[in-house]
Amino acid sequence: MEYLGVVTVTPVLAGSKEASGMYGLIAKLTVVPGRREEMVGILKESAADMPGCFSYVVAKDSADENAIWATEVWDSIVSHDCLSIAAVCEERHTSG
Repeated sequence: MEYLGVVTVTPVLAGSKEASGMYGLIAKLTVVPGRREEMVGILKESAADMPGCFSYVVAKDSADENAIWATEVWDSIVSHDCLSIAAVCEERHTSG
């Protein structure tokens, strides 16, 4: 996979972790100049039909032409982490 940028992640718990079990995440992605539209497309495509994901919103930063914000709400941190691990494993399998 080609390098498109850097990710800064700020985890946000939706309510009490014990009470709801839900997990929220806000991530700022700073992409290589001129590649923001490409990354927005990749993120939106990857958001389709993710098990355990209640909401996945991708937005362009209005102050930085190379920044994107992704806001996610999951049924649990386990669902989020399992999907992330699966994506990494798939990438290693297809590129190596």
